[in-house]
Amino acid sequence: MSPRRPAIVRPGALADGEWLPLGAHAVRWFDAPHLPHAWECGFLCEESTSTLLCGDPFTQGGADLPALTESDILGPSEAFRHAMDFF
Repeated sequence: MSPRRPAIVRPGALADGEWLPLGAHAVRWFDAPHLPHAWECGFLCEESTSTLLCGDPFTQGGADLPALTESDILGPSEAFRHAMDFF
């Protein structure tokens, strides 16, 4: 195990649309309070590679749905979400 090193910058929250350089890459934070979870929900996008770094905004319950798909993801996600009382 390598020894712990102090952070180069102080940790902090990113504002909606704020860009953060990470050396060879950079990410942009997007607030998404309308997605399941809570008002602090959001996601990151690495713009040069068009990579979306998100948690589970399109969660699907159960094992009967494919892990990768090119079909509808919103329908199964909404059906799963509406069955819970905390959204």
